[in-house]
Amino acid sequence: MPRKALARFFERLVVASLPIAATACGGGGSPEPAMPSTSADLSAPASSGDGLDGGTTTTATDLAKSALGGDLAGADMWDACDNNPNADPPPVTVPFPASDIPDMGFAMPCQAGAFCNKYCPTIQYTTCCGPTAATGGGYELSCILNCAAPGPGRRPEGLEPAAATASACAVGQYFAEAAHLEAASVHAFRRLERELVAHGAPSSLVAGARRALHDEVRHARLTRQLARAHGGVPAPVRVSPAGRRSLEAIAVENAVEGCVRETFAALLAVHQARAAVDPDVRAAMASIAPDETRHAELAWAVDGWLRTRLDGAARRRVAAARRAAAAELADEASRMPGELARAVGLPDATRTRALVDATRRALWS
Repeated sequence: MPRKALARFFERLVVASLPIAATACGGGGSPEPAMPSTSADLSAPASSGDGLDGGTTTTATDLAKSALGGDLAGADMWDACDNNPNADPPPVTVPFPASDIPDMGFAMPCQAGAFCNKYCPTIQYTTCCGPTAATGGGYELSCILNCAAPGPGRRPEGLEPAAATASACAVGQYFAEAAHLEAASVHAFRRLERELVAHGAPSSLVAGARRALHDEVRHARLTRQLARAHGGVPAPVRVSPAGRRSLEAIAVENAVEGCVRETFAALLAVHQARAAVDPDVRAAMASIAPDETRHAELAWAVDGWLRTRLDGAARRRVAAARRAAAAELADEASRMPGELARAVGLPDATRTRALVDATRRALWS
């Protein structure tokens, strides 16, 4: 993929997904600040001058043609003045059978994923804490919404889930969880850099991973400042030691965390830089979005290089992992927190699903 093709693709999707003009809620107020358009950049030809092409020649125009002709072109525009139809579900407490408690207990007070899905009432509850002893006997599990899904950055192998610190989503908690994931990405890129060196990757890829590591340090600092400004406290990052990995294992993680999750997080960052009502959030995301887009470009470039080193069966397994990650992301998009959307510049659940579908058609199919 030529350099900056993703940046232009993201800009086209975001411009298509935003209202042409938005007025203050309740009528009669001042319009929301207009976000500048980078039309000159949108029309610029793609270039591949830094060796990060990844072996493909897809252009931003090709990507946009396949994406903008679908759901994004026909879906209703996001209305920042609606009645929050996607409002966050309140926390709930559910009974937990003592027979399901492992002999050694639980390593972390809060869990995520399949464990929570088994006991919490709907898929909207993405984090659960406990179980704890209930009054009158038995055990209870607390189910809450994870504000950061889909979260920014790369999740390194061995990342322990952060304990939830709030019972409902708020701006401070959202950025606390974002800061936790940005800091975790430092570990992911440090390991990627070492592994690229060990496997003889091109110097441009090694340099890209090293630069991304330093970017994530800055992103963690920016999101931590936003979290604290709104009363949030990021959890410390704990990553279990990991052993040497095969090229296929590296390729699978890169496909899932880089080509899918980090690519979509970069698209969301571009959206936030334009749509966030809070000027401090807009400024922070305007700084973060170009870096995250470059990280996504790096992921696709690493993917292209690894394909030349893997046999056909391994390449098919990597492609299957990428498709599965895209499907998981689409599921997460259905529970994007509605009350946070306007404050932090996220699209609502309907718009997020449209963006996921457009990106899947263009990049992940």
